Amino acid sequence: MGSVSVVGTWRLVSSEGRSSAGDVSRQYGDAPVGFLIYGADGYMSATIMRPGRPHFSSGDRLRGTPDELRLASEGFLAYCGTYEIDEPRGIIVHHVTAADFPNIVGTDLIRRFTLENGTLALETQPVVRAGKTWVSRIVWAPAGPVGAPRQTSHAGASHESR
Repeated sequence: MGSVSVVGTWRLVSSEGRSSAGDVSRQYGDAPVGFLIYGADGYMSATIMRPGRPHFSSGDRLRGTPDELRLASEGFLAYCGTYEIDEPRGIIVHHVTAADFPNIVGTDLIRRFTLENGTLALETQPVVRAGKTWVSRIVWAPAGPVGAPRQTSHAGASHESR
């Protein structure tokens, strides 16, 4: 896996997409929630969620309305599998074994990465969505021990998360 270490649990700081037309999207909101876990054994797991997604009126995950199902899906991303680091190229490859979006199962997701000031930034390869080409930048910070106060940075402001 190389000499660069990303091993550990990372919490989501920000997620932003930019289109080739100059559009900016925060599909998971201004304060997304998520974790990225890289194990020393080569396994990984990623979860990103938009907070405040509406509850299903039925309370049954199998009986959501079409709108409830759409909003739940649009505001959530999860996948897991194995990973490898190509340090000279600055790339992490996620080999997807299971995912909420079936089309990525069995694929390799290539992410450019940088480690700066204690954060891990991942940048996706260009992908076409809704007729536009998008690149997303996802920034992660070390999760730290459970129950410990965390510092979160959004748009340059720092505050303790709740």
